[in-house]
Amino acid sequence: TPFVEMFHGDRKFTGFVFVLLCGVWELFVWGLIGGAITRIAALKFTRDEAPGPVAALKHAARKLPSYSLPPLVALLWAAVFGVQLVIVGLAMRVDFLALLAGILWPFVILLGLLMAILLLGLLAGWPLMWATVSVEGTDSFDALSRSFAYTYHRPLRLLWYVLFATFLAVISMFVVKLFAAAAIALSNW
Repeated sequence: TPFVEMFHGDRKFTGFVFVLLCGVWELFVWGLIGGAITRIAALKFTRDEAPGPVAALKHAARKLPSYSLPPLVALLWAAVFGVQLVIVGLAMRVDFLALLAGILWPFVILLGLLMAILLLGLLAGWPLMWATVSVEGTDSFDALSRSFAYTYHRPLRLLWYVLFATFLAVISMFVVKLFAAAAIALSNW
């Protein structure tokens, strides 16, 4: 949510920095927790081992930069492209530079396309980054490239997995709510 909130047009600079810092904090928290969860799942499915939560958290803490930094790399590249677009936008406000900015307009569209590829690939492939580091034991750049490759080379399979996970989550929430409501009703009775 913080990274989506950053791109609202009515946000002031201090609000932008606040939301950015919240997003970075979220990356480190989810890098630790997501890394531990995916490490447990990876070892269970590949070696039929089940490490405890403490061992998985120690592993995730040791590899925290690899778990947390891949989204930041994509965001930094998007920021580099965004700064270039800001410069062109400022140049368009000056009369004699507007013609130059008009000539550069295809490059502006290209930069916008590159930002869209980066940010949409990041949005769809973010959870795959943790799994890559947990299974392969690689660094953040490999996690970023593998998640983008899977997202853009197998989009229908990824969509199927997302729909299946959503279906399982809905059923699980229904069962949990059913048991919670039953427990409360029986306690009141």
